[in-house]
Amino acid sequence: DADLGALQSLERIHESNESWSELIEVLQRQAAVEYDPESVVRLKYRVANLWEQSGDAIQAVEAYRDVLTVEQTHGPSLDALERLYQNLEKWHELLDIYDLQLTLAESAEAQVEIHAKMSIVYEEQFQDKDRAIESYNRALMADPNFVGGIIELERLYQEQERWSELVEAYERHVAVLSDDADKATIYQSMGIVYRDCLGEVYRAIESFQRI
Repeated sequence: DADLGALQSLERIHESNESWSELIEVLQRQAAVEYDPESVVRLKYRVANLWEQSGDAIQAVEAYRDVLTVEQTHGPSLDALERLYQNLEKWHELLDIYDLQLTLAESAEAQVEIHAKMSIVYEEQFQDKDRAIESYNRALMADPNFVGGIIELERLYQEQERWSELVEAYERHVAVLSDDADKATIYQSMGIVYRDCLGEVYRAIESFQRI
């Protein structure tokens, strides 16, 4: 306790003097002798914060990951790692963070946002359209009314010439639309796919009749 008290006194001195390197060292020493897990997390998170503010992204990443060794689902550290991995273009690590964030996401809105971000990484950084499609479908499992996800699926299915799945996406799209003109546009596209890509003339006629 005496050691901890002395370290806390040093902490105040270094913070007052803006001696950041010394402050980081004192905080790390405090974390090493602290027994309360919440206090350890708070101290380690503060160290990580100081590294990030100093502009040392690599040290900041290590420090935030150190927080996760105590509390794997520490939200602020996960958010910080998301930001840093994006800046450092460490895409595999970023996807791992999204997976951890999903374990914390209680609302459908939060789940949709994370799955959508994963889709973008899969497509843009790994050129993996199959995994992008999988993530958008997971987003739609969380919220079937996620129109942005449906539109992205339509684009991806069209690019990959996955016509049957494209038609299913159109059906999903129509189901969440209320405007008749918007529905007509989708039915028009659906009819063209049935006619020109699937060779299903009767289905094409049915779609055009729904316009």
